[in-house]
Amino acid sequence: MYHRKEKNATQMFWKLQYSPVDEYWAEGVRMWYCLGKDHEFETRDAFKNYDPELTSLLSLWLSDEDIPHGY
Repeated sequence: MYHRKEKNATQMFWKLQYSPVDEYWAEGVRMWYCLGKDHEFETRDAFKNYDPELTSLLSLWLSDEDIPHGY
């Protein structure tokens, strides 16, 4: 019984800390920089074509510079 209460408290904490909007934004930022054959999109243009509204917002805040792999 204690384990169930602990698990429910953890789930509630997660719901209070993050929203679907937060996750959507976080995944968008990750996809903005993580490009290439081993990722969701090969190029940033492919990502922009897939979700133009999100990438329009991201482009206001993030650089178009590529981050070298290995960081």
